[in-house]
Amino acid sequence: MLSLALSQDCNNPLLEVFQLEALSDPEPGSEVPFCENLQNGETCCSVQTVQSFQERLNNLTASLQDIAGQRDVYMTELFSNYTHQFQRVNDDLSDFDDEVRRIQREDPLIGNAINAQFNFLQRLDDELDRIDDRFTGAFRDYQQKRQSCFITLLQVQTSAWCLACDPNYASLGVADDGSVNSSPDVCSSIQLDCAPFLLANDYLNPLFQAQQAFQRLNNLTSFLRDYKNNNNTLPDTRLIDDENLRTAPFERTSSVPDGCNETSCEWQCSNLFSPQFVLNETIAGNGAGEIGGQDVSFSPIPMWDNVLVASRLRNTRLLQQVSGIWAPNLEGTGLVYDVALDPGNADPLLPSNDNTDDTSDYVTDRTDDTDTEGTWTERTDRTDRTDFDTTDDRTDNSDSDRPRNLQFIREYRRTSDSSDTTDSDTTIDNITSDSTDSDSSDY
Repeated sequence: MLSLALSQDCNNPLLEVFQLEALSDPEPGSEVPFCENLQNGETCCSVQTVQSFQERLNNLTASLQDIAGQRDVYMTELFSNYTHQFQRVNDDLSDFDDEVRRIQREDPLIGNAINAQFNFLQRLDDELDRIDDRFTGAFRDYQQKRQSCFITLLQVQTSAWCLACDPNYASLGVADDGSVNSSPDVCSSIQLDCAPFLLANDYLNPLFQAQQAFQRLNNLTSFLRDYKNNNNTLPDTRLIDDENLRTAPFERTSSVPDGCNETSCEWQCSNLFSPQFVLNETIAGNGAGEIGGQDVSFSPIPMWDNVLVASRLRNTRLLQQVSGIWAPNLEGTGLVYDVALDPGNADPLLPSNDNTDDTSDYVTDRTDDTDTEGTWTERTDRTDRTDFDTTDDRTDNSDSDRPRNLQFIREYRRTSDSSDTTDSDTTIDNITSDSTDSDSSDY
């Protein structure tokens, strides 16, 4: 046991961060039920306060699972409501390839914008086709990797609670503002279990993109059909989609930040936790990546401003220079981590098998903005998300040549000549978004 003379004090700023009641002076920690760092030394939290950690953990777990459950149900219903409808309408759009080429020759500005969107929709159709026959396996793999990620995140969070009660906080990397200078091992643990979850979510992003792109798919198909039926005369209309009202985090893509792969993602260390090691439940529960980073929106056609730039924003943690370093034993809290694999009970919504290319695909009503023919219909309750409430509030990588999820189109380049520019690489720039929660991309 450490002597009282070697103790520091109970002014740890993390006590206020986590709203923990502090003792006036450190006391021996041999009686506290959790946190080996306290049990083997002294504590600034009472036995009752430390005892409450299990309830706090259970509440935090439930909150995370509520978020994850909403996303699970939404994702399975996107698969049911949009995958095949999108593919059927896209089959019609693909019939107008000659019309797109002709418009490019007649009006390069409008033609290049249409060509960029046409090619994007074709690539999205290819991505959906890849998901179609392996969705159930991919979705369950996503859930399993999320479960592992959640357990690690909860271990880090509860270890930070234990740190908050430690009177030796100054020698353990805690700065005056509560920011924590943590060991690289903490970040390594987060990446080890959460980078695979991030990539598993990224594989399923085209489901969200299909919903976001479906209205433009229908409108562009109608635009080109009118062009063809009017003796190749451009319709006197302007393609403008309705405002995308699906803006809840669970309704948005979660993209892979720059520099991340299936085994490494330092971005997660800086964004899943604040500098004071407060877990960002929204990011964690919605894919552990950049929320909205691959959301899609479309520029109007005709387009008068031909340069569209996606905004960039990155959250970077700046650690203060402090003495000491926090290197917790994530297995040493003694708490019980009970994370459900399927918190939203989405399993019954999965197809009974992945051979779903037939006309008997069931369609539910939470995400359905289409009729049986795949055309857009207005809904009066598109912003009502109350039906997503739960209780109270890369899988098979055998396709080594599978392109990374659809990249953002930064700009349409004005073409000065009237040559036939059918290759999408000559009309658009593909970039990787560095955007976070509020960003989307224009096509």
